[in-house]
Amino acid sequence: MVEAQPEESAAAAMRSWIEYDADNEFPLENIPFGAFLNPRLEEVHCCTRIGNMVIDLSILEHERLLSVGPVMENVDHHVFCEPTLNKFMDLGKEAKLEVRAAL
Repeated sequence: MVEAQPEESAAAAMRSWIEYDADNEFPLENIPFGAFLNPRLEEVHCCTRIGNMVIDLSILEHERLLSVGPVMENVDHHVFCEPTLNKFMDLGKEAKLEVRAAL
């Protein structure tokens, strides 16, 4: 019997509430960060993409759904309400890992 490697187990355990095809360029294992013009608010916000869905990270941040680790729990300002990712990127790699885990 061959045991699954930890990375394989973690990837297999990830599930999304957003459905997407297996051959999609943006599965959970490849979550990009960017910025987009939110058409309802007519403001540029930070975002990510899962499958074909663009997700406004400022909304998740306001609902405290991204505060799942020590870095994001202790941020004293809304980094995803910015028109660029600069403040988020300044938080370092651990912040990116926490947000990816929350997503």
